[in-house]
Amino acid sequence: MKKSSALFGIATMLVLLSNSSASFAKSKKNTIPVNGFWQLVTNKNEKKTTLVQFYTDDKVLIAEVTITGIRLNTKKKKVLLQLNDKLEKAIIAWDEKNIVWPRIRYFRAY
Repeated sequence: MKKSSALFGIATMLVLLSNSSASFAKSKKNTIPVNGFWQLVTNKNEKKTTLVQFYTDDKVLIAEVTITGIRLNTKKKKVLLQLNDKLEKAIIAWDEKNIVWPRIRYFRAY
């Protein structure tokens, strides 16, 4: 009787450990861009206007976006993911055409 309860306890522990490790294995979006980088330029006196500059790995400016009316909080993961998405699109356009990208029409930061 003691052996069966011990085996049951070990089996239960193994099931719980396998379920908890599976929850850690879920894919998460990375907040660090793969190619290129972006830079935020904000005036001290006018904090609600931000210039976002997108660069390639070779430090070539490929796009600029002026965002007015909102303050970008780069501590929020959603904002970082949006900036990285715009960077990826700018790099794809740069690679295809090798020209400076026209201004992006809108940017959602909420």
